[in-house]
Amino acid sequence: MISVIIAEILVSHVRILHTFKDYMMETISELNFKLIEQENKLSSDQFNELISRKDKVLKQLDNKPLDYYPRVCWYYEELTDELNKFFDQINTDSINEEEIIARVLNRFERDCKNTLSEKIIVYTTLAENLLKFGYTRKEGLYRIKEELQLFNVEDIRDEQLIEEERRDLVVRIDNVLEQFNNIS
Repeated sequence: MISVIIAEILVSHVRILHTFKDYMMETISELNFKLIEQENKLSSDQFNELISRKDKVLKQLDNKPLDYYPRVCWYYEELTDELNKFFDQINTDSINEEEIIARVLNRFERDCKNTLSEKIIVYTTLAENLLKFGYTRKEGLYRIKEELQLFNVEDIRDEQLIEEERRDLVVRIDNVLEQFNNIS
């Protein structure tokens, strides 16, 4: 029962660490339901429900996207959403563009150091927000623009982003750089 419950929790995540997925699939597949039935500790309804839950969670596990990077703390959409929320919280009339940039980069400093893809997601999302709110002072955006211009998607080929996320990130970067060029 515990293995099935753990697997049900596991499938609620965005992705599953590939080694843990393999382990859980094997563990649940090898459950001896004849022995469980013989122990007579579950009612007939409970036993049937457990089998049903096992079958359902195995299908869900099988269809779950894999994660090959256990040290990564964020996923593409999660990091983007979290930075957008943080930006909205600090974007007030009482602080200027430079302070916003400093606060965002301070808040996401660890992520920027974790992987290049996380750093580029942070810089891209920050730039999108700054541009959206009309923060276009050149000195504040120069470092961000420079980082995005130097970025090559091949540099993150072996990182945690799936192909669709890499393509989306490149489109976002291109849009930001085009907007930068329009204000230069």
